[in-house]
This record gives sequence, structure tokens and C-alpha cells, in this order.
Amino acid sequence: MNRLQILAGSCCALLLGATAVHAADERRGFYIDVGLGLGGVSYGDDVDDTLDELKDFGYDHITLSVDLAAGGAVRPNLYLVGSVVGFADRYQDSDDSDQYLQLNTYVFGAGVRYYPLPSQKYLLLGADLGLAKMVLQSSEDAFDDVKSDNGFGFRLMVAYDIDWTLRGPTLQVGAQFMSASIEDEHARAFSLFAKFAFK
Repeated sequence: MNRLQILAGSCCALLLGATAVHAADERRGFYIDVGLGLGGVSYGDDVDDTLDELKDFGYDHITLSVDLAAGGAVRPNLYLVGSVVGFADRYQDSDDSDQYLQLNTYVFGAGVRYYPLPSQKYLLLGADLGLAKMVLQSSEDAFDDVKSDNGFGFRLMVAYDIDWTLRGPTLQVGAQFMSASIEDEHARAFSLFAKFAFK
């Protein structure tokens, strides 16, 4: 074996080794994220008008979103996840902290997390669909939590992933839209969020 063959063999081995290391670095596996956001919910004119009356009576209003997703990679830039997203729409008496009304809207489902630009790795798109439910909570002793029948809902999201690598811990910031049809009600919710994720 001459020196040229040895050099060619060494170069091939080095190239194959570099390719294997690159492939391992690009591989994604387990995925989990947990997020918190601030936004708003609309339920339709009748319900919205009723809730607006609480503001006229001196109730403060805030809407928080919380969500959790976990799953695994099916491609280097695509995950399948199970997820839950909830919007807590709370009306709190500004003069009496014990008096409140809170309407929670949830979607329990499955979805995808997709990085459409894997060479840049910053843009993240997500979609989920599944069962939806509403729960009404109140400080009034006259009734316990009121739970709706199951309905159908979906959530769409877009986020900026600050981690330039394809794997590891990261922070995601973005926006999401949720829609839920439950019994005769139709809730539409929007929030800006921040998430901690590991991919």
C-alpha cells in the first residue's frame, strides 16, 4: 500500500468520523416545554357583556395562559407531543380579595413542534388539537365549580427559540391562539408567552 492510498484512506476515515459527529450533534430526541403567558379571551357577545359588567362593579381582570407539552422527535426538526394548554380568565373584586370569579378554558390534545428552518434553528411552529373543557370557579358558596361537557379545541403557536443549537435547554418566546367550541359556547384566546424547553 503506497502513501497515496494511506492518505486517501485516512481522509475517508476522517470524513466519515466528522459526518458521524455532525449527525449525532444534529439529532434530537426527547422534548418538553412549560410556559406562562399573558393575554385575553373572548366568549361571544352575551358572555363578554356579562363579564364586562363585573369590571363596572370594580372587579380587576387578568388572563393568564399556562401550557405543557412533552414528546419525542420523529425527524431532526419535527416532534410529536402530547399537550395541555389552559387560559385562566380571572375577575377579582378590587375591594375584597375573597370575592372572585374565574373561567378556565382547557385544551387537552396532541400536536407537533416544527423547526422549518433547521439551518437557522430559531423559528418554531406548533399546532395542537384535542378535547376542550371549561370550568367556572367562584368565591360564592351557592355553587361548586361548574364543569362543562367536553368539546373540541385547537391551538396554534409561533415562537423564537433563543438557543442556536438543535438540542439542549432553551428559552422560547412567542404568541399563541387557542379556539375551543364547548356546548353552545365558543372561546377564542390569545397570549404572548415565555417557555422553558429542553430538546
